[in-house]
Amino acid sequence: WRPGPDWRAKSFRLLLRSAADVQVLVTPPWWTWQHSLQVVLGLLLILLLASVWITLLHRKVDEATRALRAEIAERRRAQLQVEETHHQLVDASRRAGQAEVAANVLHNVGNVLNSVNVSVHHLVEVIRRMHVTNVNRVADLICEHGHDLHRYLTEDEKGRQLPQYLQKLGNHLQGEQEVALKELADLQQNMEHVKGVIAGQQTLARKFGVLEKVDLAELMANALRLQAETFEHSAIQIERDFQLLPIVLTDRHVVLSILVNLLQNARQACDAAGVSPKIIRVRLRSHGPAGVSLEVLDNGVGIAPENLAQMFQHGFTTRKDGHGFGLHSGALAVKAIGGSLTAQSDGPGKGAHFTLTLPLQAPLATEPTSPTTPNAIGH
Repeated sequence: WRPGPDWRAKSFRLLLRSAADVQVLVTPPWWTWQHSLQVVLGLLLILLLASVWITLLHRKVDEATRALRAEIAERRRAQLQVEETHHQLVDASRRAGQAEVAANVLHNVGNVLNSVNVSVHHLVEVIRRMHVTNVNRVADLICEHGHDLHRYLTEDEKGRQLPQYLQKLGNHLQGEQEVALKELADLQQNMEHVKGVIAGQQTLARKFGVLEKVDLAELMANALRLQAETFEHSAIQIERDFQLLPIVLTDRHVVLSILVNLLQNARQACDAAGVSPKIIRVRLRSHGPAGVSLEVLDNGVGIAPENLAQMFQHGFTTRKDGHGFGLHSGALAVKAIGGSLTAQSDGPGKGAHFTLTLPLQAPLATEPTSPTTPNAIGH
């Protein structure tokens, strides 16, 4: 059989003895125009995503910066409002004959405002150091090399470092944002304490403030945190000795104000003594049904025996810049919630030991009276 001129084979089968009978003459190229097109499209997609990401990052940074600045401005306005409240309290006290209450407000809130000022200053520094301008520089580089961006990112030495730099920049900005948010949280907590102090002092002439369940270990930690900046500046070493304490029902802001004042006095005593190292010990002790005690010990200038009997009297102070309000108001306030504040010292140069004793549950109400020497001073 022979095929005609119009016959076309639809298929065929080639029979070989082995694979060795096949010889490859030319290898087909791997790099085709389809591959090139895919690579170009992939690079364009990466560049587009990078541009979008940089733009979004820049917007987020701008939004975060504006939010932080607004928050700082709000905190400053709140601080001005607190100061204005102080002045109003002073005027009201003068008209009503309650100048001592206003002085106590200024003293206790002033302790917290020191930490507020430190936090605001830290926030300003964080915002000032934020590398926002670096984002603009990266965007400028990309725009500058837009015509040969692929070559710049793959061949240029600086261009190859750009993706890694963007990642580091994003991590750095995120870290700065977390620091700023933490400072804002501390500011908010400090302002809550300020409001509590003012409310507590306003009611001191009648009765103490609101009672709540308080974890004293957490409260002591908050007091130490409020003084952390000044402790670091004075190179103070803090030694903690905390026993497990039950939850007590008391006035949180009264106790916190007293602890802050005791810690501040201890730091000033260590600075005045010029000792090295400067050590402040804080202790928590449980006395069963009798209550609990919070103790602050220092190795500072100590207290002369003749001064121990006057430590808690109104206006008494041994410091040139002191006013004698802190310990007096503290003893007065703690007595109103059923506790006591005592002081001990072996003499000048031998440090001091202050003990704040609290019942497990504060009384429902009590009329505050000036602390007498036997009740205010310890053994």
